[in-house]
Amino acid sequence: MEEFLIMPYQAIPLPYDYFFRSATSPSFDRFNREEAFIAWIDLLGVRQMNHQQIITAVKQALEAAAECSSTGPIPNLGGPPPARVMVGTPQSAVQYVLVGDALLLVDKEQPETPAAATLAFIYRVTLVSRILNELGYVHRGVITRGAIYCDRIDDSSMITGAGVVRAAGLESALKSTGLFYDDTLTPFINQTPRARQIQQHSWYEPFAGLQWNATQYAPGLVGTIFSKYHGWEMWKQAVAGGNQNFSKITNASALIQELITTRGLP
Repeated sequence: MEEFLIMPYQAIPLPYDYFFRSATSPSFDRFNREEAFIAWIDLLGVRQMNHQQIITAVKQALEAAAECSSTGPIPNLGGPPPARVMVGTPQSAVQYVLVGDALLLVDKEQPETPAAATLAFIYRVTLVSRILNELGYVHRGVITRGAIYCDRIDDSSMITGAGVVRAAGLESALKSTGLFYDDTLTPFINQTPRARQIQQHSWYEPFAGLQWNATQYAPGLVGTIFSKYHGWEMWKQAVAGGNQNFSKITNASALIQELITTRGLP
């Protein structure tokens, strides 16, 4: 596996230029699962926003989730140059809801191809984070695994369970901006073919070997992860543009600098 961890980071462009929703109604599956991968991504600084800014922020966060969860065709619409447009139905690949100012995302259950579902989930969650950074929304997020219950009650989405509570707890204790994962993802990553497949679209960096104080700044988490679709650049830019007096920005800045120095990231 180590050969995949030390390969030089190289950003790749998105396979499309624009996204718009299809006319198909978004699907929302009901399920009760003992094991599911879960991501909790919290927008930071929302408390300092006014009413309209909060509405705009959560709408853009939902749109980012919709874009990254879609699995529609990418037609070539022609013209100079050809426009690559992603046409997709939200909730197609990843299920999600908004909880206050946080996004909760869950992988789709695919019993016949569980590894593919996990790979798709990792790729799409890191892409959500990348888009939020590009929009200027500093955030902190975690990826974990656990029991989850999903239902629709009176046209409302309900997602709860031990895994959701764990995700919320890990995120609330996180003292850094960025996207991180815990040891529930490690067994999947440690399968060498999976490491290669993950790094086709995402880039992960374990805390092992770093001097960054992960125990204090990211308790219960074992590494950071971001999209290879310019995710590293967007994360650096978001942190550099943040309030440096904000401790979570400062801690992320220290981690980024150590990754540059220790791991050779650009």
